[in-house]
Amino acid sequence: MGKKPAQRPNEAKYGMALYGAAWPEGEYFFVCGGGGHGLVNRIVWGRYRDGRCSDQLGDYKLGKETPMRMLICPWGSSLLVGNANGGIRRLQIGSDDSAEHKPKLVEVSAAFQESLAGIPGEVAAMRFNSRGNMLAVSFRENSTVQVIAYPSMKELVAWKLDDPEVKDVDFCPHTAAAAILQQQQQQQPSGAELLATVGGNGVCRVWEVRANQQQLVATLEPPKDKAKCVFARCCWARSGQPLLFALVNYRMGKDLGSYLVAYGPPEGPGKPWPLLKKVKANNSPASAMDISKHGEWIAAGYSDGMLRVYHSDTLMMKSEAMASIAFVSSVSFNADNSAVIAVGGDANCYVMETVARREAGIGAAVRSLLLFLLLCLAAAALLHFYQHPEALPYTALQYLQQYHKRPDIAQRCSSNEGALPLQPHACEWLQRAAEVLPDELYRQQRDEL
Repeated sequence: MGKKPAQRPNEAKYGMALYGAAWPEGEYFFVCGGGGHGLVNRIVWGRYRDGRCSDQLGDYKLGKETPMRMLICPWGSSLLVGNANGGIRRLQIGSDDSAEHKPKLVEVSAAFQESLAGIPGEVAAMRFNSRGNMLAVSFRENSTVQVIAYPSMKELVAWKLDDPEVKDVDFCPHTAAAAILQQQQQQQPSGAELLATVGGNGVCRVWEVRANQQQLVATLEPPKDKAKCVFARCCWARSGQPLLFALVNYRMGKDLGSYLVAYGPPEGPGKPWPLLKKVKANNSPASAMDISKHGEWIAAGYSDGMLRVYHSDTLMMKSEAMASIAFVSSVSFNADNSAVIAVGGDANCYVMETVARREAGIGAAVRSLLLFLLLCLAAAALLHFYQHPEALPYTALQYLQQYHKRPDIAQRCSSNEGALPLQPHACEWLQRAAEVLPDELYRQQRDEL
């Protein structure tokens, strides 16, 4: 268990163990949890604004169904909620009539609900494909993977894995999947999807999926290490590259930890998928994973309550924070990739801000332009001083404070003697000029005044 600091402005507690999180476009986010024993099963929503996480702004009670996973549907208009006792519920996201347009949830039609109620077992993971017309669902108890057409919710294919459970699933973006399949099969793409799964025994597999058919494409080998390594979570790159990222847990004696790894497609048919990168992720096992919509950030939650964000191109850590004193059960990026939300078993909801690289790139360009302009101004000033050395006293006025080299000038200024009907501060100008000008030029300037 981690040690978390006192309540921070970017976190809130919602009075129940939290298992799922989803963040549609805007400031409002959704978290879900419960679990019985006096805890109400429900969905709660709050708002994140100006670095602050609000208290509960509303909730939707789910009765006896404990929500375990939550997912924003394509186009962001509704939520899918996977339950512990089987079935998936879809809730439409609406808004109230207030000026702030706070969200509210509305149950979908009974016919749609009946088509979802038959999905068996506790839902472990849910993912849409990049085109939004397929939904993959995995289950803890019966080791089943089910691919469903969306929004009709008609089953396309389902199969069992030789695993105690199926921990995670993720679709490869369609363009990258087509390129991989074409390279492997040496034929034109057939419209099939690539789906990665992580089983309870720590095996990661890649499947070719189409209606009424699934075919095993590859079984990934965990990193060769002194410790025993097993896959924990997976997600495909979103940038169009054919890369599969994964969190790998390891055990070496009593020591536990995790790696963040990246696999690429093989060089030819029948060859294994190569391990391209591996970095130490944390000194505790991984428990949650998500990738931002533009693919630049990877978020990972751990069993010690730590939340970390990594650069997807280098796998180097960008930022970290203790998000929970228990385990992190779910992480999810918001729609514009500017923040990631993490929830845990201690009822805590934590928001970490990120800076998208394209935004950082604009800021860097502006800073570079300003620096270039400043350098141009400095060069122009130096050229001016070189061509007109008499201008130097004006710069000296800002810096020189003591004047001892020309006591006669100081005396005449203080007593206002002689032909010095000077403007205000002219004596001070002469005193400072005496410090920086050659004698001949100094006398010339004095006589002109």
